[in-house]
Amino acid sequence: MENALLQTKNLTKKYGSFKAVDDVSLTIHEGDIYGLIGKNGAGKTTLMRMILGNCIKTSGEILYNNDVLEHGRNIGSIIESPPFYSACTALENMRRFAILFGGDENRIQQILQYVGLWEVKDKHAGKFSLGMKQRLGIGIALLGNPRFMVLDEPTNGLDPAGINEIRELITKLNREKGMTFFISSHMLDELARVATKFSILNRGRLVEEISAKELNEKCNKRLEIYVDDMQKAAKILKAHVDESAVQIKDDFIMLTSDIENSAAFNRLLYENGIAVSRLELKAETLEQYFFRKVNA
Repeated sequence: MENALLQTKNLTKKYGSFKAVDDVSLTIHEGDIYGLIGKNGAGKTTLMRMILGNCIKTSGEILYNNDVLEHGRNIGSIIESPPFYSACTALENMRRFAILFGGDENRIQQILQYVGLWEVKDKHAGKFSLGMKQRLGIGIALLGNPRFMVLDEPTNGLDPAGINEIRELITKLNREKGMTFFISSHMLDELARVATKFSILNRGRLVEEISAKELNEKCNKRLEIYVDDMQKAAKILKAHVDESAVQIKDDFIMLTSDIENSAAFNRLLYENGIAVSRLELKAETLEQYFFRKVNA
């Protein structure tokens, strides 16, 4: 069984009568890249702040390795914007934060190389691009040798190149260092490219917690097959898959079962004298799925 690294149980944060986070129970396993999605005001940042100890919970539990969370232990974070001194170079920033979090010159060099900033170590951080600032922030967080990393909107405001850099760094840390991530993002389809599990938060409440595999199965994946004889093609396909999975639409056949075998279906139809003009794999995006769930 997977190790539950962090759990919240009935976690609630109230401001007067308003519940910013309402009875949220979620589980993040060792090695997860866990995506937290929700509209502005859904409670994402408040939830993360409670986990980090920057916000006092009203009720509920936060467990780390099945024990009461000791804030700051093995946890790195960037909430809203990365912390650094704009007038200092990347190297000077790392040295300053190393006083707080630990790390000698060798460790500082290793981290700057790992996040791709060693070549610009002597450049003032204030002159960095947004993507470089985020990488510096992650580098500072790595000084504490975290096992778990909390990132609030890490790609917010970045251009495509910066988004790609952060995505690659997250997957690299997860794959090579075994680091577990808890990430909130408005860029849902971008998050879908890296996350292994998701939770949907709406008005402070947990709508759904779902693995990437389960999400993939629920996102209405289908194969659209364009042929010259739809009736004959449908009859042939129904002999090889469940009949209910084959539907004739206006100008194509929709297949909702065994869609990973598209090449085999293409060959099958060709061998039976059916001309296939194209096959298209379609699926609901994470963003479409999200809006369907929160507006249900």
